[in-house]
Amino acid sequence: LFVNVSNRSLDKDIRHIGTIPDPTPPINTAIEESRLEAFVQGTYRSNDGGIRLAIRLGHTERNEQHSAKPTPNAGVGEVKDRDKQERKKDNFARRTSLTGMLRLPLSLSDTVFFSGTTSILRYDTPSELPPDIRVDRDELLVALSLSTMHRLSRYLDVGVSLDGNLSHVVYLFSKWSGNNNYNRVLRLSPTTTYRPSRAVSSTNIFEVLANYTVYDYEQQVSGVRSFSYRQFGWMDSSSVNFSPRIGLDFFGYLKLYERGQLNWSDFSERTENSFVDKTISSQIRFSPERGLLFAVGVRYFSQTRYAFEEGIKTMDLFVRSFGPTCLVFWNIGPFSTLIVKGWYERRTLSGGQTQQAEATQFFPNVSMNITINL
Repeated sequence: LFVNVSNRSLDKDIRHIGTIPDPTPPINTAIEESRLEAFVQGTYRSNDGGIRLAIRLGHTERNEQHSAKPTPNAGVGEVKDRDKQERKKDNFARRTSLTGMLRLPLSLSDTVFFSGTTSILRYDTPSELPPDIRVDRDELLVALSLSTMHRLSRYLDVGVSLDGNLSHVVYLFSKWSGNNNYNRVLRLSPTTTYRPSRAVSSTNIFEVLANYTVYDYEQQVSGVRSFSYRQFGWMDSSSVNFSPRIGLDFFGYLKLYERGQLNWSDFSERTENSFVDKTISSQIRFSPERGLLFAVGVRYFSQTRYAFEEGIKTMDLFVRSFGPTCLVFWNIGPFSTLIVKGWYERRTLSGGQTQQAEATQFFPNVSMNITINL
């Protein structure tokens, strides 16, 4: 059993910098959030530790209140007007969920995993607000996952994962009910992992995904159209360790996806556009000591966009980028890490309906992430 009650306040103060007074000074605002989290959980584990079962029933509540604060150089009437606008953002959300997980070994080399969750969300806004601006809604979510893992040999593992998600969103007031929809997502993903030695490993993941969004009142509301999204992907991640300090990494990703308008009753669609994404990267890494790593490499990315007019597929745009990459990872101590990533990108665009000339741009990209555990 777990119960947690928390509260936090967020103040947004805007200060004017300059000698000339602001004729319309911005109003300072505040957010008060109260949260309740509770769940009860039961677990089962067999004597040999092979079978594992867990079930959790949870409930969360969040109350969010917005307000305007007294602001220097702002009149009382202006603060009151802004406070009325902020109060429209108040909301109260409640979610009840049921989650389960099962691990079932069929043999020494075969294991089945099952997980599922279902939840209901109720989102309410202040009752004194006019109905045309209230976005009260209920949401139902069901997510199921079934996967298997089979060890063919000491070098090769094969797995298959099947996931399904179903969500239904219902707005309670008529102005927003045109957004009521069902969303269905199916995903099939086989995986292979090959480890011929401790120094070499390769993981390949294939993915087929279908996403269908169907609006409840598509026939009654203009401008609302059901749509589909389909995707095929293949990813390869391989690494070779030449020594405890030096290694080579390779990453490749191919993704083909398309979007279109959907007629759910006939289960037919009209494709509007499609894309082909390709990513290839490789790096060589060097670790002079434990907790310190340097890497340099190259990265290539391309995207081909296609448009459909009267069922005819034509290339709309081609984007290509290429450039060197670098990485520094430093485990400063037991409580902090530093990660710096860099990529100098040469981006080229060509094609399009106007058959524009090839254009090239250069973009340096640097990111730094510092983690400190207190």
